[in-house]
Amino acid sequence: MTEDLRTRPVFTLSVAAELLKVHPRTLMFYEKEHLIEPARTKTGRRLFSRADLSLLQFIRYLIEKKRLNTAGVRMLLELLTKLKSSNPNLKKEYFADFEEKQLI
Repeated sequence: MTEDLRTRPVFTLSVAAELLKVHPRTLMFYEKEHLIEPARTKTGRRLFSRADLSLLQFIRYLIEKKRLNTAGVRMLLELLTKLKSSNPNLKKEYFADFEEKQLI
């Protein structure tokens, strides 16, 4: 899959929530906590990309399996982003039990 297709925002809030099996308000909460920043249409509707869905799966994993709070998740995501260029496999090394599901 090309990077363009992976990053193209096409899923509405309700569709993304259904794919992730969470309530739409959960995704709105993650946005409020600055864990994710979905694209917006001209009318303000949230749109999520496949990359966003992958990130949201990882966020759910950190919260549910690793028991991090949203502040911990935010700090960890920032660190992983900064360190990604020096070690692209860092996430896999430290979170080997994370399994990204094929949602669509």
